[in-house]
Amino acid sequence: MAWVTNDGEYNGSSLVLEFNYNDLNAQQWENLENMSDVDRYEYVKAITDANDDLVREIEMDNFGEDWGLG
Repeated sequence: MAWVTNDGEYNGSSLVLEFNYNDLNAQQWENLENMSDVDRYEYVKAITDANDDLVREIEMDNFGEDWGLG
């Protein structure tokens, strides 16, 4: 089991999303570690909801330039 919050903190007032560790592949875990704290909750939610368009949008917002796509 893993978890992510909507604000990068675990302070009791955050929204917490629990998910299975295996819901993310190795690249998605690396992306999660390297992206903005405020995008992590929506990224994992998009992955677990199978919302591929939103997953790509969040990845582009965070890594587009790193991938030579910005």
